[in-house]
Amino acid sequence: MAIVEMRYEMGEYVPEFDGNAVVLIKAESDVTSFKPEGQFRNLEAPGPVDLPIHVPMSANRDRGWMRPRLAVVEWTENPPGGLDLGSKIFIPILRAARYERYATGSVGTFRGGSFRIVSKLPEVLRS
Repeated sequence: MAIVEMRYEMGEYVPEFDGNAVVLIKAESDVTSFKPEGQFRNLEAPGPVDLPIHVPMSANRDRGWMRPRLAVVEWTENPPGGLDLGSKIFIPILRAARYERYATGSVGTFRGGSFRIVSKLPEVLRS
């Protein structure tokens, strides 16, 4: 899977930008096709980049100034090549409203396999 630069909407309102600031994140190119049943796709944040900085893509919550919000996804059927049934991956959720709507326990199909969201990790912002 190719790693590409995408627009990521920060979760907090920023008065200087009259909304949530948009920054950059590097993630696998297909994360925009992630979609729990009955929900919208995990599309990039709309509009231009407000701050030309990169959010490190990591599940490690202990280091760094910022970590993206993530859905922890477990494969329930037909995991993609190289992964085992029950193995988990982390999907960055690119828009704040999508993170709120994607519920733990939601199911869907991604990368040809069936998944369930087993947990969510909130965005971490440190000063």
